[in-house]
Amino acid sequence: MGDFNIDSAARIFQLLSDPTRLAILRDLRGGELCACEVLENLKISQPTLSHHLSLLVDSGFVAARKEGKWRHYSLMPQALHGICSLAEEILKASQPEKERAHRAACAKKECSS
Repeated sequence: MGDFNIDSAARIFQLLSDPTRLAILRDLRGGELCACEVLENLKISQPTLSHHLSLLVDSGFVAARKEGKWRHYSLMPQALHGICSLAEEILKASQPEKERAHRAACAKKECSS
């Protein structure tokens, strides 16, 4: 399956399987937020938020910067694009060669079906 790493994929999907972490990523779509702003949108405690943010920062999905006593968080688009690449790699591995060629032709508007 090419350079598809099952252990890395499992860690990514495990990280993204948590509803709280997905909610944090959703909230950060609008741009950088202070931790207190993220906390306002979720019904969790501050220590729980810190745990989830730490996991997202450590994974590279979220960036953190400190300004005074506050931490601000933002999405890291390149890491999120990596999820798309991973999904494409999974799909490529599951498609027979002929079907892949057909989809490529359709994507280029060169097929008749």
